[in-house]
Amino acid sequence: MYTTGVYTDGSKIGENMGAAGIIFVNGKLVHQLKFKLHGHCSNNQAEQIAILKVLEKLEELQDGQDNDKRVAIYTDTPRRYPYFDVVKGLAWSYEL
Repeated sequence: MYTTGVYTDGSKIGENMGAAGIIFVNGKLVHQLKFKLHGHCSNNQAEQIAILKVLEKLEELQDGQDNDKRVAIYTDTPRRYPYFDVVKGLAWSYEL
């Protein structure tokens, strides 16, 4: 089991585009991120931005700490990103 889990999503409603992510460590919410994106972005781009930004923030939060650098990523589009190892269903593993 992973001690760190992140949940991400991107969404488009009309011309409004956004991306968001949350970070949990040992079951506790430690950070939330949300981004308003340009309306010309695709849903796929929003999903990718959400994953990138949450991993960047996680790396920042873990900087200088001697802890497990593996993370489970929960998102609704895992098959689009072959550079992650599919763990189970919608969970991926990634090592910072």
